[in-house]
Amino acid sequence: MKKIILSIFLTGLLISPAFMMGQITANTPTDGLYRNQGVVDRVPMPLPSVRKADIMWSKRIWREIDFRQKMNNVFYFPTVQQQNWKSFITVILDALKQGKITAYDISNTDELLVPITYNEII
Repeated sequence: MKKIILSIFLTGLLISPAFMMGQITANTPTDGLYRNQGVVDRVPMPLPSVRKADIMWSKRIWREIDFRQKMNNVFYFPTVQQQNWKSFITVILDALKQGKITAYDISNTDELLVPITYNEII
C-alpha cells in the first residue's frame, strides 16, 4: 500500500510542472490610472528664440576628423560601397552631386560666403 501511494505521489510530482506553466493573456489588465504611451507620443519642447542682445560671447570651432583613429573607423569604412552601406564622404559627395546640400569655399576666410559646385571639389 505504501508503495502504491509513494508511486502515485512521485508520479504527481513529476507531472505537476507541466500543469504549472502560466498562460500568456492577449491583453494585460490596466494596473494604473492611465495607459503609459511611452516616449513615442511625446513632442519635444521648442527651443526659445535667441535675441542678438542676449548673446554675450560666441566662438567658432573647426574640427578635423582623423579617420585613422579607431573610434572614427565607422566614417571611413567601407571603402567600396556595398548595397546601402556607404562611407561618410561618399554620402556627402552624393548629396553634393544631387544638390541636396551646398559646399562652401573657406580658403580665403573662415566664413561660409562663397558656394562651390561639385565639379570644383572634384
